[in-house]
Amino acid sequence: PAGNLPIQVEYYESGGGAAIQVNWQKLSSCVTPPAAPTLNNPANGSTKPYNHDLTFQWNSVAGATEYLLEWWGGPYSTMQPCGWSSNTSCHIGQVAAGNTYSWRVKARNSAGESGWSDTWTFTTLAQPQPPAPPHDPNPANGATLSYRTTLDVSVQGDGDEFRIHVWGANYDRWRDWEASRSLHLDGLTSQTYNLQAQARNSAGTSNWSDVWTFTIQPQPQPPGAFDKTSPVNGAVNQPTNPTLSWHSSGGAASYEYCYDTLDNNACDGGWNNVGNTTSANLGGLNNGATYYWQVRAKNNDGVTDANTGAWWRFTTQSSFVNLVQNPGFELDADNNNIPDNWGANSKFTRANKPHYEGQYAGALGATPGQTSRITKDSTLARSARQTIEK
Repeated sequence: PAGNLPIQVEYYESGGGAAIQVNWQKLSSCVTPPAAPTLNNPANGSTKPYNHDLTFQWNSVAGATEYLLEWWGGPYSTMQPCGWSSNTSCHIGQVAAGNTYSWRVKARNSAGESGWSDTWTFTTLAQPQPPAPPHDPNPANGATLSYRTTLDVSVQGDGDEFRIHVWGANYDRWRDWEASRSLHLDGLTSQTYNLQAQARNSAGTSNWSDVWTFTIQPQPQPPGAFDKTSPVNGAVNQPTNPTLSWHSSGGAASYEYCYDTLDNNACDGGWNNVGNTTSANLGGLNNGATYYWQVRAKNNDGVTDANTGAWWRFTTQSSFVNLVQNPGFELDADNNNIPDNWGANSKFTRANKPHYEGQYAGALGATPGQTSRITKDSTLARSARQTIEK
């Protein structure tokens, strides 16, 4: 405090002649304990490498003469490695990796100690380890794939680089260390292949993975080319119950046919399966109609259309009335232009003598306004049933 200060001295004399001397010194200021230090490094919440060389650092405090560091964490109990020291740092060196640590500092002088500083924390990364062997191959172990000649295989796993080995009968592909986890294969054939991989990082190389396998199936073999046979394309005067027929197709397991009246090279009526037979009987077709038809052969590997996809057509005969004719129906002995076996009472009142042109045919006039034509296939006996188109 400023101003004059009283000094009180007490003494006792027992023998006489005693004396006392009092001395004092004026102080320029009063000494007080220092403030708590502020911390510097490692920064609060920071992350350090696993092999970090640790030195604690803090800022000096006015009036402080010494500092005390305290830290703890991981495998270490609370410690004060540098004790009270005038330094504003304390070197520790490398500590256990993969842990979080805490630290604080306080100061002191002749007047006393400060409180502790704030507590800061920092973390050291775990020491890197060699990666585990790669896993989760693609294709999956034991996979069966459709036929192909190229394929991208891949693996999963930790590591900075990978190498991949694929081999089979007369096949060996090796990809040395690269960051990519995949390998492009070509020249594949139908067989079973083996796949294995390794990974590595700065800490070392993994063991080889398990040996995985995948299989490429044989190349598909759809049915062989084949043709339709009957009715021939463009056939006319076909019955309304024709039989469709075709040659066999190599490798076919079954056949399907389709027919409709639309000329669009498409099956609008639905495909009909006939198993492995090479013919199909139709019925109930319309007279005088044109039909378009196709056949296809099938197996597990595909479908093959007859005639390389070309549809055929046929036309049914017009409406008919069936008559039974006697032998010699074409004879006209009396030259009256009416067959001898068709008497005057026949419904046909006028006729032209039939003639032979590979088939018997004759144009007959019936009632006025109606025309009829008699036909007979040349392969039939004359006594066979004849048809007259009305």
